[in-house]
Amino acid sequence: MAHPPRKILVVEDNKDLAYLLNLRFERLGWTTSVCMDPSVALELLAQAKFDVLFTDHMMPGMTGSQLIEKARAAGTIATLTVIYTGDLTVIENANSVPEDVWVVKKPADMKKLSDDMSLAIESGSMTKVWSNIYE
Repeated sequence: MAHPPRKILVVEDNKDLAYLLNLRFERLGWTTSVCMDPSVALELLAQAKFDVLFTDHMMPGMTGSQLIEKARAAGTIATLTVIYTGDLTVIENANSVPEDVWVVKKPADMKKLSDDMSLAIESGSMTKVWSNIYE
């Protein structure tokens, strides 16, 4: 699915995974910014508008959920927020996160996820109809 260039902020504390996510999203046509520190992510969100905040959950100093809460409180949240995690507790409790936050289980089909994120942004509907758990 072709889509206009979209801006995605990837927040991942694992250097190798951050690099791979950056490559994958760029190959899928996204304009990608990557940071490994959630505090830096808050600064980047305040400086620029992103279509997607794609964040790991378990990171030093702040979880992905806390990052999303702080960005919302500051009024700098991206159009779509995605928590990318292998943490079974987060996955099991995904129904307790806001409907517009997607919980994506590691690993995921990044091409399908990219297409679905673009479609959600284009349609203005961020809520996953079947579930906000994305495998």
